[in-house]
Amino acid sequence: MADVQTWLDDPTTNFGWMLIGQAEEANFTARRFASHEDTGRAPYLVIDYVPPPEVDFIAVRNGQVNLSFAAQANQTYAVEFRASLSWSNDWSTLTNFAAQPTATNLVASDPVTDRERFYRLRLP
Repeated sequence: MADVQTWLDDPTTNFGWMLIGQAEEANFTARRFASHEDTGRAPYLVIDYVPPPEVDFIAVRNGQVNLSFAAQANQTYAVEFRASLSWSNDWSTLTNFAAQPTATNLVASDPVTDRERFYRLRLP
């Protein structure tokens, strides 16, 4: 949505969009979004944003790394790892968590096998 980003960066460039139906020869088939100049029907943008999940607590005990995080209801999660932060190193899946019916704390465990390992928690 390059148009939307441009409008956010420079609102004076927002002149709206016009959608035209397949039957352009028929009267009254055009669909319009008002521009910022139409004060009675000025457009507005609604952004539904889900903040990225965060690991709340990391602990190493009995040869295992435990990563704890607060899971939101009805949301799936993936915990991934890799041996280094180089761009050529792809992330591998440690585990996936199915959506829970209510908000809860989840823990992903990984045996300590490498000298260093990097983890990330993401929404698939």
